[in-house]
Amino acid sequence: MRRHPYGRTALRLLGVSTASLLVLPLGAGAAPAAPPGAGFPTAAVDALVNDPRLAGARAAVVVRDADTGAVLHDRGGRDHLTPGQTLMVATSAAVMARLGPRYEGQAGYRWRTEVVESAGSAPGTVDLVLRGYGDPTTTVSDYRALAERVADAGITTVGGDLVIASGAFGSLFSPDRYGTGWTVDDLGSPAGAPVTALTLSPDPDPDEGGRYLTNTVRLTVEAGADGWSAPTATIHPDSPAVPVDLRAITSSETRTVVRRNPGDGTLVVDGWMAPGADPVVTHLPVPDPHRHVGEVFADALADAGVEVLGDLRVDEEVHGYPDPVADHLSAPITDMARHLLRHPNAPHAEAWLRSLGWEGTGVGTVEQGLTEVAAALADLGLTEPIPRQVDGSGLSRDNLVEAHGLTDVLVGARDGFGYPAWRDALPAACAPDGALAERLCDGPAAGVTRAVPGELPGVEGLVGYTTDAGGRELAFAVLLNGVREQDAAREVVDAIVTTLAGGGATPPKPGPGGPGKPDKPGKPGGPGG
Repeated sequence: MRRHPYGRTALRLLGVSTASLLVLPLGAGAAPAAPPGAGFPTAAVDALVNDPRLAGARAAVVVRDADTGAVLHDRGGRDHLTPGQTLMVATSAAVMARLGPRYEGQAGYRWRTEVVESAGSAPGTVDLVLRGYGDPTTTVSDYRALAERVADAGITTVGGDLVIASGAFGSLFSPDRYGTGWTVDDLGSPAGAPVTALTLSPDPDPDEGGRYLTNTVRLTVEAGADGWSAPTATIHPDSPAVPVDLRAITSSETRTVVRRNPGDGTLVVDGWMAPGADPVVTHLPVPDPHRHVGEVFADALADAGVEVLGDLRVDEEVHGYPDPVADHLSAPITDMARHLLRHPNAPHAEAWLRSLGWEGTGVGTVEQGLTEVAAALADLGLTEPIPRQVDGSGLSRDNLVEAHGLTDVLVGARDGFGYPAWRDALPAACAPDGALAERLCDGPAAGVTRAVPGELPGVEGLVGYTTDAGGRELAFAVLLNGVREQDAAREVVDAIVTTLAGGGATPPKPGPGGPGKPDKPGKPGGPGG
């Protein structure tokens, strides 16, 4: 059984005893909470949770002193609620605890992609095998650099096949490629891209937050070059594994519809494109990532002067791995955390989960990953196991958490050597490079809050850290389930965090239209903390 070379971590255990809380619908009275700390805005927080626009919803709000772990506010903290993407706080903290740095200055785990030689299927031939371990950030330039290293190793001709090894995270066709409880809508979006051992991302675009959108292609539809000529469609990265059926025509208006054919994965572009219209750019998941990677790497080998005489094939079972002839390493996990959390990225979270399973047990499945996550969270001080976790990202509606447990993670994670990088990776309020770029800008939470948002239909949440007016750092988890007005629920969540950062400064009383916003003091120069 493989174990990470640094072994298991045993961080300071933080046990906070709280009463079991009765599940109550909003409006029926708050569940009892631990006594608030000095100056804590209990009444203001409760007033916001009782916003009439949340009628019928369920809420949990837990706030703790991040330094001591003391519970300052607990409403519904032991209720079992769907977390949405806030679950990534728990998954990423667990993986960082196990695979992150073990001493100050160390960077921690790196994902490996490598090329090995193996006995060919035909007698006397040698295959070239590409295998990976789930790096969710590999791009075309990475595979081109890897191909150059193969050539630098003296390999100019491959007598056998180019084999794409698909088995590190289970079979290419395993249900493990997708999460339990993911919907059809998820599978058609970048968030629901398949999770595979070898991946390929479009080059990050600064205009899209610099994100690595794993196992997707960037599809660009442009108006004809002149006059009424037909529109064009291009994909990046381009390969025969991702066919495009362009049906859009030139018209006086622009209205394009892009979908993925569920039968063969063809990207269908329909609709109209007006002459001179701005390009339409969208991202779509790749149906067969390993074949896509293989086509791109085959081209890279050819360009590097390496000739493959055999075929390109994807094989789940490739035996006899010798030492690699070339490899590529990802950025360290302390850097990769930003790609996972700054814009909460579901395929990255799933890759982290499976990688933890692989490093802990030699089996990169969801089940093994979840086992390792549970053990790591216990070490971090989670006083009760997550009631039900079925994926790493929170994209599944089948996950259930306790808000109190998420704050256990926030408090316990502070003891690890990877904590500074992990905390810095959390989206910062009102910072332009993250998921909270347009949130929490109008009040004291701006510049002092870092948190992961969660949003699914009927679900809103925010989990992270903020600093109150007295300089005390707070760990908080706010979860809402069963909401009918998504925008209103998001406003309430933000108003709660703004109130926490204000340290008791009560915002304007909610009116019929919403909880209201404090006067704008002006945005700070940048995110802090």
